[in-house]
Amino acid sequence: MKIKIRIVLLISVITFYISCLNAQTPNDKSYFKIVGYYSLKSAMSNDTVNVPFNKLTHINLWFLNPDSTGKFTQDLSALEPFIHAAHTNQVKVLASIGGGSSHPYYHTLLKEDKRALN
Repeated sequence: MKIKIRIVLLISVITFYISCLNAQTPNDKSYFKIVGYYSLKSAMSNDTVNVPFNKLTHINLWFLNPDSTGKFTQDLSALEPFIHAAHTNQVKVLASIGGGSSHPYYHTLLKEDKRALN
């Protein structure tokens, strides 16, 4: 009896796995993750015509840097048209925080007491 249950379970798992494989084809946009990088400054300029959203699943905006107090001083509302265009094309938008140059205050911002959510 235990063998029959194991065989039924194994067949169920194999069937589920095969159905998952058949659900995604290499031409399906969800099959591969295609990540592009775009400058924050360009995204804020609202030039979305030249961005190949149809070839991407994710886009990272570089570099969103906090000031020495940990606040983001850029007017991020200027990103709304870019984000809307990306989402219309089923592209996720992520921010690359930090980078681009050395910021001596980052070691202070990364301390436990500075990372608490307000």
